[in-house]
Amino acid sequence: MNRPRVLLTVGRHAQVGSLERVFVPQNGSFFGEMIVLAGGKDSYGKAGDHFDTLSREGILNVDPDVVLDMLPDIKEHGITRDLILRQWADVPGLRASRLNRVYVLDHSHAVVPGPRFIETLEIMAQSIHPGLSLGKP
Repeated sequence: MNRPRVLLTVGRHAQVGSLERVFVPQNGSFFGEMIVLAGGKDSYGKAGDHFDTLSREGILNVDPDVVLDMLPDIKEHGITRDLILRQWADVPGLRASRLNRVYVLDHSHAVVPGPRFIETLEIMAQSIHPGLSLGKP
């Protein structure tokens, strides 16, 4: 299976309007493992089980094939998915933007490592591998 390089962000200040501080999981963390389970390869690649902060330049250095931007509270802040996608499109030369492979995961339980994580994992897998059939009845 082809494993696209995925950058997963877990929280940031989207209302600020830029990508100056995004939080990304290290590859040994719960969310880093979810990338692998969903069929992707962690584009950040730093070993550990915590989170790091990337700047806009750091995002460009990682240059992922796919971005999964987890923002469960955007509706409460009056932020739309279109605004989020424009923020990513404003990063010049970012591969995921050029390929239209930026996805916003805005459901309320997206960042909660609880029993509903399987729903988030399914969304991640379908985003990483469009057209993927998960064998649902």
